[in-house]
Amino acid sequence: MEEVTELFLIRHAQTDWNAERRLQGRADRPLSDLGRSQASQLHSTVGNIAFDAVLCSDLRRTRETAELAGLVAAIPAPQWREVDVGRWSGRRIDDIISAEPEAYAEWRNGHADPPGGEAWAAFYGRVRAALSSIVEMRQRRVAIVTHSGVIRAILRILGTSEHHSAQSFDNATITKVVLDAPFPPLPDFAEITLAGRTLLQDS
Repeated sequence: MEEVTELFLIRHAQTDWNAERRLQGRADRPLSDLGRSQASQLHSTVGNIAFDAVLCSDLRRTRETAELAGLVAAIPAPQWREVDVGRWSGRRIDDIISAEPEAYAEWRNGHADPPGGEAWAAFYGRVRAALSSIVEMRQRRVAIVTHSGVIRAILRILGTSEHHSAQSFDNATITKVVLDAPFPPLPDFAEITLAGRTLLQDS
């Protein structure tokens, strides 16, 4: 039988800053009341699946989502954190666009780094390293509770982003990716950007 790995990429449930359309990055916000309800509703979908590994970002919003979704065995790790948005953390997206339209657009397009934040190449590198460890372990079914930026990066790395172009990556949504063996080498950041595929991140 051909070896297959199923990845369940789960975006954390809503926080107050999501509702207010503020960039979070590494700010450690808890789930809102609505977010806790959203996470609890995930339980019926993923809570009873027999995962070989359950991983999550070490930020509070992802840990709370995992717990309420019934993924109590989730192992938190900083590799799955959202990109650090630096001085934009906590600011409303509309305010950033109004004050720094060019800088924000360049960042969204993957052509610039956020002021005082994490470089795209560094962000991509840590997500690629974390993903490589999963691929190398050949685990059959893996859940990752993480952030929209990380999910988009994973899809770009795997070359499957075109198949998920209509995916909104709303709070508490699940994106399933099936990897067939033999697994191809994961491209580096330069290969992705040269191919014209940029990384995007939501609040």
